[in-house]
Amino acid sequence: GTEYWLKQDFSALSTLKLASENQLAVNKEFSPKSIASTIEHSLNITIADIANKYKTSVATVLLSCFTILLWRLTKQPQTIVGVTYDCRNYEGLESALGLFAKHLPLVCELKNHLKFSEVLHQIHELTGKNADWQEYFTLEDTALSFLPFCFEFEHRESKYCAGELAFSIDKQYAYIDRFKVKLCCWSQNDRLGFDLQYDTCLFETDAIEHLVGRFQSLLISVASNPQAVIGNLNILSDRERQQLLVEFNNTQTSYPCDKCIPELFTAQAEQTPDNIALICGNQTLTYRELNAQAN
Repeated sequence: GTEYWLKQDFSALSTLKLASENQLAVNKEFSPKSIASTIEHSLNITIADIANKYKTSVATVLLSCFTILLWRLTKQPQTIVGVTYDCRNYEGLESALGLFAKHLPLVCELKNHLKFSEVLHQIHELTGKNADWQEYFTLEDTALSFLPFCFEFEHRESKYCAGELAFSIDKQYAYIDRFKVKLCCWSQNDRLGFDLQYDTCLFETDAIEHLVGRFQSLLISVASNPQAVIGNLNILSDRERQQLLVEFNNTQTSYPCDKCIPELFTAQAEQTPDNIALICGNQTLTYRELNAQAN
């Protein structure tokens, strides 16, 4: 069991970072927060169909999507996700009190040409192997104090009973280890959703909202074609697509109708005389120099 973990390559852990991460706050005190989101019913059904088709679980489909998203955003060939295991695989531990759960590193080698279905199969195999040797893993094997990106999936009952008492849980969370970003997915009856937890010392809320949108977009892209190459899957949120296709291309500028181009150029030279106006090879001219030559 110990040999299984010693053979794993955890070197990528030190370089796995998101562009929106505040590098100066890495050593600050852990301050977690979360953003909740639900998955549309039609998309939920499609995800379940994909899981059945490829003989895996909904949890593995969601974990595969999260792993691909991290791979695309970190731009690293190796992606490592800390997956939550309950570590109660021995008889008698199911009902034992106390916290046994821990994050186990799932090490994936991803490439642009791989299909989503191939990544899904790879992650299905890896989660099974990790489960077989879960009790042998310790964080010391990674040379880090925590795993930066984590994933968890749980089934929530709509009602719990204790004797004659019946109750339901409105919201729950538990932080068993520190992390940078953790995707906590859940299912309840025919509903599916997730909480994206993050360290507020490292990320602004706006950056995590972008991440939520990207994960939703990736789920939709996978649902439409699980045989797609992972490098071609869409990860742009509706908000980002609007910015790229519409807002950033809206370059129309109003100019005075009563002035010609030489007059407009002279006015610009007066406003920003030392700004670069012309670049040709290794030569540059400021507005002042170009205006002087023109006159």
